Amino acid sequence: MTDLSRDEVWEFLHELNAQAYDLAFDYWKNAGDREDLLEQASKVQQGEFVELCDSTLTDEYWAAIERQYKLEEDFRMQFEAYAGRPINLS
Repeated sequence: MTDLSRDEVWEFLHELNAQAYDLAFDYWKNAGDREDLLEQASKVQQGEFVELCDSTLTDEYWAAIERQYKLEEDFRMQFEAYAGRPINLS
C-alpha cells in the first residue's frame, strides 16, 4: 500500500462534502460493508457520491482517511490540553 501525503488525503476529502466525509469515517469506525455505506449515501445525496464511493474509495483511501483523522484528533487533543481551550480544525 502506498502512503498518501497529507495534501493528497485532504484534496480527496475536499471532493466529498461534510456529510459524505462523516459517512466515510462512520463506515470505517463501525466496520460496516460497502453496501451499507452506499445505501446511507443514497439517502443523503443521489448519484455522484454513491459513484465516488463505489469507484474510488479503495482500502487505501479508507486507511488514509482513518490515519489522517487520528492524526488530526491527536493534535487537537494535545493542543487543547496544552492551551486549556478547544480548537476547531475545520
